[in-house]
Amino acid sequence: VVLDLGVPPRQSYEKAALQSELSFRATGTSRTTLSFQELVKLGVKKYSQLQWHCVTGWSYMDGIVLHGVPLGRVLDELEPRPDWEWLKIGGADGYSACVHREDVLGFSCDCIEQEELSKTRTAYDEKASTVLACSSCGACEPFVALGEQDDDNKDSRLLSMERGLVRVVFPRLFGWKSVKFFESLEFYGASEANGARGYWELLGCHARGRLEKNERWDERFAFVWNILTALVRMEQRVLPEWVIVGIMQRAAAGLGKISLG
Repeated sequence: VVLDLGVPPRQSYEKAALQSELSFRATGTSRTTLSFQELVKLGVKKYSQLQWHCVTGWSYMDGIVLHGVPLGRVLDELEPRPDWEWLKIGGADGYSACVHREDVLGFSCDCIEQEELSKTRTAYDEKASTVLACSSCGACEPFVALGEQDDDNKDSRLLSMERGLVRVVFPRLFGWKSVKFFESLEFYGASEANGARGYWELLGCHARGRLEKNERWDERFAFVWNILTALVRMEQRVLPEWVIVGIMQRAAAGLGKISLG
């Protein structure tokens, strides 16, 4: 949940977040900016029973509790171009990830409370995708996380710095798709998929990253990444967590410099 590139966000972003003065950018939309206050007014929900799954093989299963705004409401407010196929999410630390339209709008829920599913159709969606949201736990719905619940069941106004302050979360995708220090949304058509790719997608991670399909790696790079993740799992048996996080952060930053220039 706390793993990132080891690069802090711009100081201006942190200051604006702490003062509730953030402004989020969007391209490929009718509306190009959305303020923090406008985001909150879209309606904050509680998301419980959340799990976290890292592409390298570890998972956090204890039920994370976060507060945030459903991503579908944000898209309704921004009104993306009708033909968009990919959403690229950018963070103030330089990180980014791409998510397919179906994983933004057409996710499904297999929770115990499945009979309580509520269906909501987004107004702008000409392809008539149906958004499924679990009305009881919300553990399947993509959302913009604004706060968290600590061990004493107290709610925070923002996420902690190590968790990303403001973060876009996709519970049904691997963790690298959930971007910290959320700053921007870019919408791309089907023919523009290469331009939509984010940090790890450019380095060989799968474009979709769906948990239920175990979509971890681009087939062209699976052999290399399987070896690297096996090494990470070996390290986890003998090294403390803070050492492993530091190693992975430096490795990610190094790969980025080599591959992305």
